[in-house]
Amino acid sequence: MIWSILWFLHVHESPAEHKTISNEEKNHIESTLNFTDYSCIPWSNILRSTPVWAIVIAHFAENWGFYTMLTEMPTFLSDILHFEIDEAGVLSALPYLIMAKVLYFSGCVSDRLVEQKLDYTQVRKIFCCAGFVLQALFMFAMTFTVNRTLLIIFVTLSIGFGGMPWSAFGVNHLDIGAGYANVLMSITNTFATLAGIISPTLTGHLIEDKTKDEWNEVFNISAVVFLIGALFFYFLGSGEVQHWAIGSKELENPTVSNYNDFSRNSTFSVSEINDQENLTK
Repeated sequence: MIWSILWFLHVHESPAEHKTISNEEKNHIESTLNFTDYSCIPWSNILRSTPVWAIVIAHFAENWGFYTMLTEMPTFLSDILHFEIDEAGVLSALPYLIMAKVLYFSGCVSDRLVEQKLDYTQVRKIFCCAGFVLQALFMFAMTFTVNRTLLIIFVTLSIGFGGMPWSAFGVNHLDIGAGYANVLMSITNTFATLAGIISPTLTGHLIEDKTKDEWNEVFNISAVVFLIGALFFYFLGSGEVQHWAIGSKELENPTVSNYNDFSRNSTFSVSEINDQENLTK
């Protein structure tokens, strides 16, 4: 409730409508923004775009494991590893701290690789797929041991490596969607949030007797979902700006060398593209 009040008081539709912004800040923001016509969003092209669905599936897969362990890890630590509540609380937080560090490091390394002329598609696929595979491996490893220490290490690493896929598909909306990245995020996050509803519910049904064998089923399902996410992103994912997200200025000189870099910093509307195409006919 407090957050909502602050949101409505301080968030505005544009810098021009903001009541407390300085003229210097307003001018700076408006001079660096490009215009995107959201009255003409290319919904059909977006929904038929395979790179968009690659993000949807990757986002869903990561959220599946993320929410499964976020909601059920204290139960696992208490029922299977027999930790006290205060100990379980600290251990439950550790994997997400590791994940934050991995996410930051992966983002930095990704930028370095791009600077060294590795293309965006390669970089995104390397981090997304490698992260999913590592998460799946450690999830599978948890089914083969009952050793307390090993289980803690495996679950921490499995969740921690979730920072790698996030550093890839999380920014991939900008890679492929340019000015429509916010629209893509609303689509992919909607589907991905379903994982947060389904996975904890399914887990609750699977661990009714609170045995290690039941938890192994939970880990196996999560591992398989991670691998599915890796496969789809590998075959369908892209780091290139899609045709429905680029504008007429790029189309006038569609050279591969500056095609995507220029498009990433441009947000031309679909109506502008159509108008330009009509003029050139």
